[in-house]
Amino acid sequence: SSSSTSSPSSPSSATATATVSSVEQMVSSIDPNIVRLPEPVSRAIDSSAQRVGREIRAFARGCERHIKDPWSIEDVWLIVLMQLAIDNWRRQLYEWRLKRRRRVDDGGGEGDEGGEKGPGEIEPFAFDENSFKESLLGWLGGPMKTLQAVWVTLYARDNVVVRMFGFDGGFAGGGVVSRGVGDFDLAVYTLGLGAVAVMCNQRWLPELLRTKAKIAEASLRIVLTRLVAILLSLGSVARAVALLGMPTSSILGVGGVGGLTFGLAAKDVVANFLGGTMLAILRPF
Repeated sequence: SSSSTSSPSSPSSATATATVSSVEQMVSSIDPNIVRLPEPVSRAIDSSAQRVGREIRAFARGCERHIKDPWSIEDVWLIVLMQLAIDNWRRQLYEWRLKRRRRVDDGGGEGDEGGEKGPGEIEPFAFDENSFKESLLGWLGGPMKTLQAVWVTLYARDNVVVRMFGFDGGFAGGGVVSRGVGDFDLAVYTLGLGAVAVMCNQRWLPELLRTKAKIAEASLRIVLTRLVAILLSLGSVARAVALLGMPTSSILGVGGVGGLTFGLAAKDVVANFLGGTMLAILRPF
């Protein structure tokens, strides 16, 4: 017969096991919630966050539903209204603000019964085109024209291409197939939003870099602003093409081949640009 012998555990092994167990108990007993809110307050915060999330999702669905709504023939009034706002209403609002500001600065008085001018009345002034272009109302012309171009594109597409010729196509698997109107609408709005984002970047990012990031070099601010503009443009174009139905793999493939072709054809220009960017960022001298 065979007999089996069992050797007791060594004292060092037993000590190590006990140490590990005590460490595990100590770690498990630690409460990571150092600051704990009362249960009613925590439930109220969770409920508020969920309600806000539902409202945001409902707002997004409503916006998407309105975007996908086809344009009718009579909707041309909206495009005309936007043109009036671009050409006339911005300038009239700018003049009104200037006159009101000058009247407040002069004391806000009124003329008396004899027809003499009071201290608050202002003399006629010539419209300053340069100051208007530099103002916020002047800058708003760019986003408003972009939105108008989006509306004109969708109006022409829904009323000419779709209703008159019956064509409603998109990309899928490399071919043109029938797709919904909403995909095209979302793609055009995405391009318009990307253009507006680039305009906002060009107007406000350099000042934010100077005041908030404390970047004093104008060349570095210009480089960073242009890089952000390029990223915004590429992102909006890629998203718009994806909404039209082109697969993401095809977008990446076309982008890779196009980037390689452009790099080989304009390698000197790209090298100079990258060199200037590195000099503006690193500033070795």
